[in-house]
Amino acid sequence: LKRIVKIAFSRFQLIPAVMYEKNKRYFNNNEGVLVIGPGSVGFTACMELCRQGHKNIYLLSRENKKIRTDIFREVYGVNLKITSDMKKVKDLEYMIDATGNSDVLREIMGLCSPFSTIFILGTPRKNTAIDSLMVHRKSIHLVGSHELIGLTNKERNYIFNEILKGIEDKFSVIVEILGEIS
Repeated sequence: LKRIVKIAFSRFQLIPAVMYEKNKRYFNNNEGVLVIGPGSVGFTACMELCRQGHKNIYLLSRENKKIRTDIFREVYGVNLKITSDMKKVKDLEYMIDATGNSDVLREIMGLCSPFSTIFILGTPRKNTAIDSLMVHRKSIHLVGSHELIGLTNKERNYIFNEILKGIEDKFSVIVEILGEIS
């Protein structure tokens, strides 16, 4: 069962890992990153940012569920910051939308600073009309990302195995924090 849990964790982390691999040129590890959406993809996007050496990570969550930030502190040495107000972190240069919600994407675009980069990681649930005038006037970089596009199977498998190795090294700490997996 533990092997299945590791694979499931890794499968979700593969989504942001592929996005990161194909878009490294946009990232600066010293800049802050806002991840919008506390679900599986958003949580593992935070894990992947940690794996890539980012230390200034914010997670936007408007839900009233407890988010285990201690995992990031104990496993990665990163103090993940939780916020429920996008306006407080709108000046961050990098934003990752892991919601798949087109209303949230419009809100991100409306609040982000000029020259921001927005990664669309969550699969949009309905057709989204992008305000091209806003993209133009703010010089926003929009980057779509799907884990099945842009890499060969060999490259994808390599990344997946690297994630599995990373989780293997940290899995006992993750289990200790989250509780025993039966």
